[in-house]
Amino acid sequence: MLANASDAEDVVQDALLSAWKSLSSFEGASFRAWIFRITTNRALDRLRARKRRPELPLDPPADDEEAGWAEPAASSAELADLVGDREAVALIEEALGLLPPEQRAALLLRDVEGFAYEEIATITVAEIGTVKSRIHRGRLAVRNALVAKGWKGSAG
Repeated sequence: MLANASDAEDVVQDALLSAWKSLSSFEGASFRAWIFRITTNRALDRLRARKRRPELPLDPPADDEEAGWAEPAASSAELADLVGDREAVALIEEALGLLPPEQRAALLLRDVEGFAYEEIATITVAEIGTVKSRIHRGRLAVRNALVAKGWKGSAG
């Protein structure tokens, strides 16, 4: 949801600490859904805060060689597949980043985490119809963004 590993780690740590502190108030049927609800809410809070206060990096990012990381040796066919996969992942992440936070959360909870619509409704505190609508609209928006970027999927 956050497209930033450091932010995601902070959100998870904050969510787990919050869950630990309020463990005695847990009354739900699904502990997993409860934890995801807390984490999703923290992630949405972080996204809203990011909108209010955009951050600029202090240092320019180092390239892979300067960071001490080198690409493993691979055949040209393997590299082509790897580059294609990386490009697809980058395009999908970019498309997901264009979604409103609530749509992105619903879509990721369904398609990545595999939650049922009812569980997503509980996690996001929304009606099931709203959840289905957010997922449908999110999928369409991602697909349209990918098509606009010239992505043809696995058939292309």
